[in-house]
Amino acid sequence: MNMHHYILKVAGEPSSKPIEFAFDAENPSRVFDILENVRPDRWATLWDGTRMLGQIMRQKCGSWIVAGKTQPSQA
Repeated sequence: MNMHHYILKVAGEPSSKPIEFAFDAENPSRVFDILENVRPDRWATLWDGTRMLGQIMRQKCGSWIVAGKTQPSQA
């Protein structure tokens, strides 16, 4: 199994504790099961240790917006 440990922090909810979880690259749908706990219209940041990997927002319609994804540099 290819496991990575990440932390999910939800913006605007200081009372909520960061969600720590292990991400299995072979079963990525588990991440979305965990993210179902995020309230709609809230940005959440995904952290790998001290490095922010990106931001996601859960919309009220249930879909997701992904922001801050690293794009490959073009030479």
